[in-house]
Amino acid sequence: MIGLLISILTFLAVFLGIFAINLVFTDFFKQDRRQELDQLEIELRKQYRQKAKQESETDYSQLDAFARESHEVRHFSLVDVWKKVNEIIGQSGLQTSIQHLVIWSLGFAFVAAISAYFLTFNWIIVAAAAGFAAALPSLFVSFKRRQRLAELTTQLPDALDLMSRIMRAGQTINQGLLVVSDEFKAPVSAEFGYCYEQQNLGIPAEVALRQLAQRTGLIEIQIFVMGVIIHRQTGGNLATLLDKLANIVRQRIQMKETVKSLTAEGRLQAAILLGLPVVMWILIYLFNPVYALKLFEHPTLISVTVFMMGLGAFWIRKIVVFDF
Repeated sequence: MIGLLISILTFLAVFLGIFAINLVFTDFFKQDRRQELDQLEIELRKQYRQKAKQESETDYSQLDAFARESHEVRHFSLVDVWKKVNEIIGQSGLQTSIQHLVIWSLGFAFVAAISAYFLTFNWIIVAAAAGFAAALPSLFVSFKRRQRLAELTTQLPDALDLMSRIMRAGQTINQGLLVVSDEFKAPVSAEFGYCYEQQNLGIPAEVALRQLAQRTGLIEIQIFVMGVIIHRQTGGNLATLLDKLANIVRQRIQMKETVKSLTAEGRLQAAILLGLPVVMWILIYLFNPVYALKLFEHPTLISVTVFMMGLGAFWIRKIVVFDF
């Protein structure tokens, strides 16, 4: 009995010792990681300051033209497509460019095509694998963009509340932007800090605010920018406006979460129905490759199936995703 008790106490002592050492190392690595993140944030702020300084040295006629873009009717052109893609990449927060994105897409497509060719020797599968792999970098950018914009929307009400309190304390809207950039984490700190640096380095306030709205692409920030611009032109109680806007943003977030919860079952069913044919074909291919490859002898059937599945996915998305 004493031997068993000694064994249990020894085990507990060793366990607690290892647990304590793990806590010490975990705390050490967390502190080191926190210092690295702070340093990265400082470097990011420096990059934004340098970029704002470069823009402040541009011709003001170009900035005035940018300020009038929202009031002009624009026609479709490849330049607009190029700018739109650049905006999407910028909204994702990834430090990359269209050229790098194209290179990554071609690289993924090449590797997938070579792998599919040596595995199946079927050119249809090679083409499908190359097309899917080429889309992966763009899908990743789209995912990071949605993730960053969702985080920015979540941070925005608290940032507006803080700016409202700063305005009531007698400070300016620029001081509010600076405090938000210092007190909050990215992405709201980066976006508001960049807007502050633009104004601090000589870019007109209206142009910097319009760039903030265009750069983020959020309707909530567009409303905020519109309110600030109207306040600068006509006057009014900006602190109260920011409080009301913060409440509106919170209500919009609550509505989106409610819609997301109510449509979760439908979205899950859609994902299962869309993924089931592909999964079943893969299983059939693993057990009977000859029988599975017979499907590719009917390209018209495959094309119609893919088109109908895409149409169904688009229709379901239009039902469960909407702007309000």
